[in-house]
Amino acid sequence: MASEPKYWEPSIETMSLEEMRKLQLTRLKAQLKYVYERSPFYRKKFDEAGVKPDDLKTLEDLKKFPFTTKMDLRQYAYPHGGELRCVPLSETPYFHCTSGTTGKPTVMYYTRNDQEKWANIMARALYGSGIRKGDIMLNNYANGLFTG
Repeated sequence: MASEPKYWEPSIETMSLEEMRKLQLTRLKAQLKYVYERSPFYRKKFDEAGVKPDDLKTLEDLKKFPFTTKMDLRQYAYPHGGELRCVPLSETPYFHCTSGTTGKPTVMYYTRNDQEKWANIMARALYGSGIRKGDIMLNNYANGLFTG
């Protein structure tokens, strides 16, 4: 019987801190550029803060960029993703909505790629905590089965 791999995604889980920071910076740069070019909300928010995606030269520079708050998500995501959306609604076959117990429900839309990435992240977290194929677990994530 073959032994189980120690890691779900060894290339990510075993990289050095320096490699991880380099990867984080690369991905953050790409994400900031993506949302700036595609989302009216983020373009306005960055412009008001006086920052452009290219201003991110180091991870420390991230503090120059404005945060997205839950209130932003509630205010600007209606209807159907509103000004936050970066892709056409037709490219977001999945959505998740919070219960709204602390106010207006927060709606988030996902592309197929978003959902695949989220599933991999969750699988990595569960695998890292010892869950393996065939195991039974209690899903007590507040988001239910969709997000998990």
